[in-house]
Amino acid sequence: MSNANSIYCHDCSGMLKNKIEIQLVDEHNKPITNMPYTLKNHKMAREGITDGNGMIHEEHLTSSPLRLFLDGQKLADEMEQRPLRLKRYHEYTRSTESMAKISAVFAESQKSGRQYRYAKIGELVDKIPVIEGWKEEDPLPSYHFPDSEPMGIEVMPTAFERYRYVIEVCPFRAWSLVLHHQKDYSLVNAYNLSLMSILTYSNDNSGHWGSVTHFFNKQLLDLSRSPYQVNDERFMPVVYDVPFSERYTKVVYIDSKVQGNTGHTQLFYAANKQEIIVGWRGTEMTETQDLMTDGTFQPIELGSTANGVSSGFSEKGKVHKGFWDAFHLITEIKVSEGNDKKTVFEEIIKLTESKKLFVCGHSLGGALALLHSAQLKSYNPCLYTYGMPRLFTQSAVQELTEIIHYRHVNENDFVPSVPFNKDMDNVAFQAGRKFLGYAIEVFDAAGSLEAKIIKSNNSDNDPFLHHGKLVYFYALPDSESKFYLLPELNEETIKTTQKFIKKQKNVDRYIMQDIHSFFQGNENPTGKRGTGLFDHSSTLYAEYIDKRLRELCSLSPDKKLQRKPEDLSFLESQPNSIRAIFQRAKTEEYFFLREIDNQLAITLEVTQKDERGPRALKRYFEKR
Repeated sequence: MSNANSIYCHDCSGMLKNKIEIQLVDEHNKPITNMPYTLKNHKMAREGITDGNGMIHEEHLTSSPLRLFLDGQKLADEMEQRPLRLKRYHEYTRSTESMAKISAVFAESQKSGRQYRYAKIGELVDKIPVIEGWKEEDPLPSYHFPDSEPMGIEVMPTAFERYRYVIEVCPFRAWSLVLHHQKDYSLVNAYNLSLMSILTYSNDNSGHWGSVTHFFNKQLLDLSRSPYQVNDERFMPVVYDVPFSERYTKVVYIDSKVQGNTGHTQLFYAANKQEIIVGWRGTEMTETQDLMTDGTFQPIELGSTANGVSSGFSEKGKVHKGFWDAFHLITEIKVSEGNDKKTVFEEIIKLTESKKLFVCGHSLGGALALLHSAQLKSYNPCLYTYGMPRLFTQSAVQELTEIIHYRHVNENDFVPSVPFNKDMDNVAFQAGRKFLGYAIEVFDAAGSLEAKIIKSNNSDNDPFLHHGKLVYFYALPDSESKFYLLPELNEETIKTTQKFIKKQKNVDRYIMQDIHSFFQGNENPTGKRGTGLFDHSSTLYAEYIDKRLRELCSLSPDKKLQRKPEDLSFLESQPNSIRAIFQRAKTEEYFFLREIDNQLAITLEVTQKDERGPRALKRYFEKR
């Protein structure tokens, strides 16, 4: 029997005819140089450092399998700095053709005849590296460390052609949300924060797909695919890759019913080195406490008066009592930070001191997010809300104008219409007779003369008023057209819009008073028709923003979105027909709003000009 392959013949010069060549590269086919390595089995070991091409060359070997190990800490530190390629494995089939499209390294290996391997750092390290911000008692991040201890990668020396390997090493990275902290509106902000508002409705169970913990601690650390689920909804956020040490390291979910044993208020916060995101949960229609919170609309004073709440951020104006009480259920809840225990609000302030602050919420969650932003106004919060009710009275809103806030309203969503845009305080409330106070407001809304007489005794007139800049998703009646309208952009582009309208030959001219009647400051638009119970879902908000973002991503920079043209010939051929008379107003509104809608592309420019933005948008658009 030949002993040519025997592992017991290492000193037999005739048997040491095998060799191995391994090139280590990253996902962009860039060599991993000067990396200490060890090739070993239970009888021998070879050590060295990769050369300038990332190469390992070893000769005079037996044909016994070897395992390759790299210096764990140096590999982790190096691969943190290597960016990901665009396409991820999980999102494509594993055929040779698709693999060649995904990986330039694989495509080249097919041409050169090298054996191809793809490896995470955990499969190559000789010992577990120190990972910044990772608790030793926690299991290692499963994507990067598929094995519980270093195992190395098996390679086979040979005297034949198959001695050459190329190993594509996955960078040690994590996903992070693309967010822009700025005064101007960002479509990507609107989309990503709408997803965070959906996420607030999830149960905090790491085993539940789409939960807060699962999203931040599992999905954002899994580089096999882009993040894919928030709560029970399938959405892909706009993300970019960052060094693993810059991941979201502080992820906390708070439920007043669990941690505080009272009420029903929930929020989460997640922080990395650059930013902190705070999301507040909105009304759950199955929760009686949430419905009672919404209905407790008594205005209470924000200042330090005898009947005031001493808000700390305004001495003027009033606030919706139910929302204020729900917000303050969190006040005394504490979280552990080592041996130190802080309240939730104290920890958020500590995290915010050196970071960019983003706050979001849907429905009731939008009101709580605005309250929190008012509390944190000195930290310059960037607030995006969706379908939120009115929270403050006019005099309080005027004290908080410096807060960046974009308030989204979908079609005829009824929640932004409550509480009503009127003074809802009365002498009964002020005398502590709450039941009578609510009765007066209900009868006043119904047109009761007696209630109006009682209301006339109010010493001031401080109506509930919306805060923030309106973003309105408007469905044109009796039409398939739906527009994404930003009055803030309208002011900047009004001259362009007017010039456009003057060029239209088939429509009556829109005059300035018509424009201002549609958008009344930051209040709900006059174009909002009725109250739509089914327009309120947080998913509907995210779906429409997603749709418009994808439309813009599909266009080349020099192209505008093309809509199906309307046949307006009848306006000239039959100017006095009933059809023309009724259609003319609708048509002029359509042209005006369409031109405003076309300005939406401006809100994507900040992402397109960001160095990380184009790749993030391409990844988002190419894979749903």
